[in-house]
This record gives sequence, C-alpha cells and structure tokens, in this order.
Amino acid sequence: MKKRKLIRRLCICAILLLSSGLISCISLYTGRFTIIDTGGAIAAIGQERPQLRAEPLPPQKKAGESADRKQNCDLHYRVWKKGEKYIVEIPVAYAPVRYSVLLHTTRYYGPEHKSLRCKLPSEQFTQEELRAYPAEYLYAELDKMTYRRLCTMHKLRGHRIPKNCLTSNPDLSNAELIVDVHGYPLDGAAPGHPTLRGNIDPHRMPARRTWYNYCLMPLSWAGEVADIPLSLIATPIGWVVDAIYEPLAN
Repeated sequence: MKKRKLIRRLCICAILLLSSGLISCISLYTGRFTIIDTGGAIAAIGQERPQLRAEPLPPQKKAGESADRKQNCDLHYRVWKKGEKYIVEIPVAYAPVRYSVLLHTTRYYGPEHKSLRCKLPSEQFTQEELRAYPAEYLYAELDKMTYRRLCTMHKLRGHRIPKNCLTSNPDLSNAELIVDVHGYPLDGAAPGHPTLRGNIDPHRMPARRTWYNYCLMPLSWAGEVADIPLSLIATPIGWVVDAIYEPLAN
C-alpha cells in the first residue's frame, strides 16, 4: 500500500511538472501568457517611487508651437557643466507604487489585429494624477559619454543611469548652466539637450519605503512564490479568453 501511494504521488508530481513545462513552453513560443502578481501588490504598500513630472508650459509656448500638439505641459530641462561632468536636473514627483496584479499579454497587437492586452491596475500615472504630488528634483552627475547617450532617444528601452550617479543635493558651485529648456520644438529636434522621457527608467531611481513596507517584505516574498502556480493556472484561462475575444474584435 505504501509503495502504491508513493508511486501515485510521484506520478502526480510528474504530471504537474510536465503540465507546467508545457504551459511555459507554449507561452514562450506564442507570446501569450497571464501573470498574477500578488507579491507585487503587497510590496507596493507603503512604497513610493519617483515619476517624471511635467510643468505647465509658459503662455508663449501654449500659444505657439505646442498648441498644435494640444499639449499644455512638458518637462523642464536644466543641465549644468562642471569641469568634465554634466549635472542633469530630473523633475519628479514621488507617487505611490502601483504594480499590476494581473498582466495579460499577446504577441500580436496593433490596428490590423486587435488582441486583449491589459495591466490591471495600470502602472503608469497621468500628468494630471502626478500634479497631486509636490514637485521634487533629482540630479544625475554624468560623464561626457553617458550624457551623450542621454541626449539620444532610445525607443526600445530607457537609458540606465547608474544609481551611484543620482543625488538630491548636487554641488553646483562654479557650475555653468548650459541647458534651460521647457518643452521641445514640434519636430522634436533638440541637439545637445537631454531626453528624459523614454530614456529614464523610474525603477532605477531611489524609492522611498515606510517602516511597515519593510515589515511586509517576507509576506511579499511568500506571495511571489505563490504567484508561480497561480500564473500557471491563469495562463490557460487567458488562452480561452483570447480564443473568444479575438474573433469578435477582428
């Protein structure tokens, strides 16, 4: 009897492992998967991260070139040069962290083929939401090569500024202000000016945590472990939803 129970348990474990491997392989091949992140939801409690914060444009900008964009606010860029170093001002607002508890993604998505892609809740803040939080400033002290990279738009991924280059209290004595631009021209051409939006990853900037956020860390780690089987269960359910949604949407 004991031998039969052992064989049965081994068979169940083998079936579960094979099923998990099959689901993972199909997800990687098709690009369709669903992730449950309860650990992230717990980790977000009492945590704040900086988000790039735009400021209202001056009247001449609103009435001129930016009016065609229907854009009333944009980032204010300031850069100082001190010796061989460039000090870039990063306008931010510290807002509560929002990690998506449910993430469903598909490889095929666009105007020609509509797919159900969603993050619930959304991790992105609108500028209207960020205005509820006070404006603050971080500064990046960069060498010439790193600064040049920051002046080039990277569409695929944000430029990763090393954390040890970020500070909130730079020494601006004897530094020369070389860039002071609020917003960009219509064509987006601004040679020699940093491009923060699209180049800076907020997750690379320092977070603020409350004491109870640290206390919840073990529970968050346990949630990350529990999310693995939950995601494996949710992924096939997501496939069924895609099979129903896509024929109706297309």
